[in-house]
Amino acid sequence: MRPHKLTIENFGPFVKKTVIDFDAMGSGLYLIAGDTGAGKTTIFDALMYALYGEASGSARKGLATTSYHSDFAKHIVSTGEKQRIKNDPMTVELDFSESNKRYRVVREMNWGKSGTSQTACKTAVLYDEEGNTLEMSDKADNDRNSVTKEIINRI
Repeated sequence: MRPHKLTIENFGPFVKKTVIDFDAMGSGLYLIAGDTGAGKTTIFDALMYALYGEASGSARKGLATTSYHSDFAKHIVSTGEKQRIKNDPMTVELDFSESNKRYRVVREMNWGKSGTSQTACKTAVLYDEEGNTLEMSDKADNDRNSVTKEIINRI
């Protein structure tokens, strides 16, 4: 599997839309370097989340998907005299290739309202290089969904 482009928004410390263009770095090995806490591991987490719906590393695999959402990606919603905090949507998108075929996987987590609390509504879509949908899943409670299974079958 070769990553081509990773786009993340509201994922870990990456609040603003961030694009990592692996193709611009050439076809060799990549070095991801930076200060402690700069978000290096989060890049690997985003790659793993895009492909498999879970984080990288055994210590992080048990984390709920909602824990990847940036703590800074929130805004205040005013309704009359009441104010509440609403989470902004989280998106991870990965363009990759395997066996000379290109794919794009998009995983999104939006926040719907359930009573007085917010619930994560997750969707995942796998596209081929022409933009045709190969698999789609909207199971809010299952990250290892049909999109994940389809990706595993292809790589």
